[in-house]
Amino acid sequence: MAALPKRMAKRMSGLGLAAMIAPVKPEIFFAEYFERRHLKVARKRPDYYAGLLSLADIDHAITALGPSHPDVDMANARATEPGKGMVVEDFTHPSGFIDQPRLFQHYADGASIVLPQLHHRLPKLAAFCRALEKTFSCAFQTNIYLTPGGDKQGFRPHFDSHDVFVLQVLGRKHWTIYDTPVELPLRGQRYSAESYRIGAVSERFVLEQGDMLYIPRGLAHDAASDDTLSLHITVGMLSRAWIDLVIEAVSELALNDVAFRRALPPGYHEAGPANEAAQAAARATFAELMRRVAEKAALGPALDRMAGDFVAELDPVLPGQLFQMERLASLGPRSCLRARPDPVWRWQERGGKVELTVPGGKTVSLPAHAGPALRKAMAGAPFRPADLPGLDAPGRLVLLRRLVREGLVEILD
Repeated sequence: MAALPKRMAKRMSGLGLAAMIAPVKPEIFFAEYFERRHLKVARKRPDYYAGLLSLADIDHAITALGPSHPDVDMANARATEPGKGMVVEDFTHPSGFIDQPRLFQHYADGASIVLPQLHHRLPKLAAFCRALEKTFSCAFQTNIYLTPGGDKQGFRPHFDSHDVFVLQVLGRKHWTIYDTPVELPLRGQRYSAESYRIGAVSERFVLEQGDMLYIPRGLAHDAASDDTLSLHITVGMLSRAWIDLVIEAVSELALNDVAFRRALPPGYHEAGPANEAAQAAARATFAELMRRVAEKAALGPALDRMAGDFVAELDPVLPGQLFQMERLASLGPRSCLRARPDPVWRWQERGGKVELTVPGGKTVSLPAHAGPALRKAMAGAPFRPADLPGLDAPGRLVLLRRLVREGLVEILD
């Protein structure tokens, strides 16, 4: 068999966690920083994130893609009227589409341009998120912030209810970190000035072009530009907590135990201190249900369901798929292929079949004897059809055509 072409033997690696936080090692990050404290990485490499995003990308997204709100948003924490920020009508037409001249005028006057969820429209950001999703087992999103120079600020001090990584693409920003008002808030515990008091300043620093900042959820912060424009990517991690798994396990238990499905007793609203008998009965029933949870709630089914939901709810990332479909006609025994970068999937074997659940919720079902060949194809290294075990030559090509059509494998040569 001919050797793999050198240009294909070395797989292009995306910017995943290791590259994003380098030189800090992932094992150090998880042991010392993740969900514990913020991490600032200073590199003195201004072009470090240049391949991920540029001003040209921002200009194209605004001026050529015909966006509407909320694809493009604006923020100005230092609006002239105290307490009054930007409203959608300030920069949109009545149809909801962006009024570009007004948007750029507000930008010139000090407002930040915000592009939420740009990874849905920019393939390189989608691939970046997919690499992180594979590592963290949760969905990721990007929000882009372009802030003009001149000590401008998009948002007042606040905290997020999800962990974020801040990648400074252009310019610099002055950051302030405050004491944490809520440790690891849940998704529903969003910040509001009425509900939470921002703590004292704990640190101030400048994030230079090419630097990275990790902020665990609940840690209050704000940022402002200086004399130059600032472009940064905020990468949000939409993780699930143990409480989500506990709820899933109890819900699974309730499907098989009628005691959890019974209605609360009539008059339960009176089971307070003034009605000791009703309160005692409620305590006894609740204690019995908690005993059943401790004894019968099962981790396996709940974890399997959550893992399946995680994969199914991801969007497929298929840049170049149209060209792959056109190349199917040339697929042959000497073709070189590989799995798409950073594949996220769930493998199950049942009923004499192997099933691969992939992003988008689709399940690819194959006969069990195709399992070894499927594992080899999805392993990540470049391969040729003859490298797939357990199938004859025609069977290998049938499998590979299916995998290319499903967007799981791509033809390199």
